[in-house]
Amino acid sequence: MDELAAKKVFAMLKPRVIVLTNLFRDQLDRYAEVQYAAGYLRKGITAVPEAVLCLNADDSLIVGLADALPNRSVYYGFSAEVSHNKSPKQGEEGARCPRCGAALLYACSSYGHLGHWSCPDCLYSRPEADISVERISEVESGSDVVFRIFGQEHSAHISAPADYNVYNAAAAVAGAVAVGNNVKSIVKALSGFEQGFGRMERFDVGAGALVILIKNPVGCDRAIEYILKDQKKFNLIIVLNDLDADGRDISWIWDADFERLCEAGEKLKSVTASGRRSKELVTRLEYAGISCEKITEEKSMRKLMKAVESSEAPTYILPTYTAMIEIRQKLARKTRRRGFWEG
Repeated sequence: MDELAAKKVFAMLKPRVIVLTNLFRDQLDRYAEVQYAAGYLRKGITAVPEAVLCLNADDSLIVGLADALPNRSVYYGFSAEVSHNKSPKQGEEGARCPRCGAALLYACSSYGHLGHWSCPDCLYSRPEADISVERISEVESGSDVVFRIFGQEHSAHISAPADYNVYNAAAAVAGAVAVGNNVKSIVKALSGFEQGFGRMERFDVGAGALVILIKNPVGCDRAIEYILKDQKKFNLIIVLNDLDADGRDISWIWDADFERLCEAGEKLKSVTASGRRSKELVTRLEYAGISCEKITEEKSMRKLMKAVESSEAPTYILPTYTAMIEIRQKLARKTRRRGFWEG
């Protein structure tokens, strides 16, 4: 649900369970900074004190939403063994205590401001997770995951790869548990889930195409990190739109770590910039240090699809939301894939 709508819609729907995932800077023209989005969510929650909250224990902003509220909470998150990164980079939003505002300390982190956090001033700290991701093994078809669910370990296969999709799976488990579903049936259903709509969705076109939705700096960084794991040569298409559903403010591209694409070296064959704001994207990629010889601007969606079809190397496609809808429709038509609403 849209964060802006939550402050009114929660009171109207009166949900039994509310699942909250994470808060990162997104659509600045609508929400400004993340604290405003958090405020909208908290206002909505106060109208439904009987709703069970499923909260990402690794996100201090999400945990802070339930502070001093009567709602019962179920927490999910990554174990310390999975969250083995360094502390968030300086200035990371959400890396401050939701109670007193002091800079948080991190025993470990996964990405962004998510991790095992604690406040050195007021001693507020990450709650223990009821649903914990204990181990992640990446495989070609996704991730094999071991969950600890209220003390018992359960294995599941997640068809969508990358750690942020495992977070989503943990959130789904928490929500299903909160409404009273049997744990074994939850894990079985999770393992049977096939693909996400435009989120790590694969299409058998050309040498293979993978569509990864991007819409904010953290999500873009996660996509880039995943792409860099590829040991083969690949092409990259980035499509940047600025329609209402994308967010009119595209300044976020300057906070995304496109510089990391340089780590791919010769594996990165080409980068094509497209979309309504392709010129700004080209400028950003040039500033990131990517060779101008590798960068192409292409407005025509027809030519983009032809390039994917004729490519001898896999293609990663990173579109913003409205571009993803158009691209997915064209790829689905070529592969005769059913619409996502058809199951």
